[in-house]
This record gives sequence, C-alpha cells and structure tokens, in this order.
Amino acid sequence: MKKKPVLDQDEEELIAEYERGAFRPVKNQNMAKKEAMGAAQRYGRPDQYPLIDH
Repeated sequence: MKKKPVLDQDEEELIAEYERGAFRPVKNQNMAKKEAMGAAQRYGRPDQYPLIDH
C-alpha cells in the first residue's frame, strides 16, 4: 500500500490549480526558459544563485 505524501498548503494549491487546467504549455519552451533564467539572474541574490552558462 502506497503512503499518501504529506503536502503543505502551497503544494496542495498548486496541485488543485494544475488539475483545474490553470497551467498551459508555452509555445517556445526554450525562450520561456531563457526569460526565466534572465529574471532569476537579475533579481536573485548573487551569493545565492551563481550565474550558470548553458
């Protein structure tokens, strides 16, 4: 018998939103990833998130 994972409130909300269809796939995943990485580099703490070249 599988154990049900223990989830916090944020995780429960994300799962509920996903099941409702709130998330949509992006057309250009590589561009979306670049934009997210750029935002993380601009707004993240430099000592916490070192620059990563991929």
